[in-house]
Amino acid sequence: MSASKPLIWVASMAAAITACEAQDHVLTPDLGDGSSTAGKGGKAGGAGGAGAASGGSGGASAGGTTGTGSGGSSSGGTGGATSGGTGGASGGVGGSDAGGTGGISTGGAAGTGGASGGSPTGGSGGGTTDAGPGGTAGTSGTDASIDAPADVGRPPTAQDPDCDLNGIWLAQQITVATIIGAAQYANVWSYLEIQHNGADFIFAKQFECGGEGKGTLRITLREATTRANMGHNRQAGRRGTMKKGASGTCELTLERFWEVRGAIEGNFLPAGGRNSTADLSQVQMDRPLPKPATPTGAEDWDADGHQGIGWDVAGVVTGRRHSVQRDWSSWFTDSSYVITPATNWPPEIMTRTEADIEDSVFDTEPPGNLLLASAAATDIRNVNNRVILKFLGRTAADPRVAAIPITGTDPDGDSAAALATCLAIQAAMPAKQAR
Repeated sequence: MSASKPLIWVASMAAAITACEAQDHVLTPDLGDGSSTAGKGGKAGGAGGAGAASGGSGGASAGGTTGTGSGGSSSGGTGGATSGGTGGASGGVGGSDAGGTGGISTGGAAGTGGASGGSPTGGSGGGTTDAGPGGTAGTSGTDASIDAPADVGRPPTAQDPDCDLNGIWLAQQITVATIIGAAQYANVWSYLEIQHNGADFIFAKQFECGGEGKGTLRITLREATTRANMGHNRQAGRRGTMKKGASGTCELTLERFWEVRGAIEGNFLPAGGRNSTADLSQVQMDRPLPKPATPTGAEDWDADGHQGIGWDVAGVVTGRRHSVQRDWSSWFTDSSYVITPATNWPPEIMTRTEADIEDSVFDTEPPGNLLLASAAATDIRNVNNRVILKFLGRTAADPRVAAIPITGTDPDGDSAAALATCLAIQAAMPAKQAR
């Protein structure tokens, strides 16, 4: 069964010893992120909503009077003009393919949020209305295919109360690969906050919390690598559906998410973006990963003096491996992975995940270890791939949040507290092998 979009960091541990050599190919990032244009002079109007993939601009320059922003099918409208004037009356309406975000007016009166887009990939407009002095910039637009914010105008309400994902969750994704003739199980953890409106949900907040591979090999990340990974491949805005099906069970789908690790993310994502349904083999031809002979685009994320990210491997082969990786994953229910409806979720529920991965090795410790560098991984799309979701409650006030404990959820503002949260999540959901 195929699924539709770009998460999370799949099969990374087990396939950490996959060697997929790539050719050098330098590309312009294709992230679809809007940019801000600073307002000048007095109190600038906020940005209008972004249409399609283009971001809205900031408030206009000094002079003139008030105005309203308007969205187009492919570009965000601007907010109201001016020094001395009020903000635009409304944000722009989203385009046919992607809803724009509402503007934030920081000068004069606040503009209202833009309306939602027309198609299923359109995001809600709901910008905030935070008036204040200054002549500062309007907010940037967003890539509605992956980064559209939740509607902040009302509390999220799921279509089916007993299939409601609203709240705080922990995710443990487990993918199966065959390496050196034996099954290896890659466990990857994430912190999630989900907003569920109607049949649709989004990840309102997400960051990755490291991982571990188990089997005849044990593959682990050092804390410095986990800390570095928290800041990359964010899935906020990733979309899915959850509703009660004809069989009476909760039916879940989560779009595909592509990740790049140890290299410039935008350069090596598919041309279609994070949620592209392109086959990995096609992306490999279009945008090959860096390799030692052609390293352009590779980065030393964990600052250990080696390009890519480092993996510690122990078992039938022992050492450290440094590589650049690219993968995708998606989630869905099927006959083997059923979610039973509940108004108060049990501690854990489980669904299926599908994934694929490639890996470009830069070096090994000890140097020249051919087994570390060249062992092949297969069966990444194995039917036993699954994700375990641990429910902590609807809000941070739930005692289950404190019991983990969740000490920080802002890797950018307080990476030490977020790392402590990640280590606590790993302890609460130990790495597993067989289902």
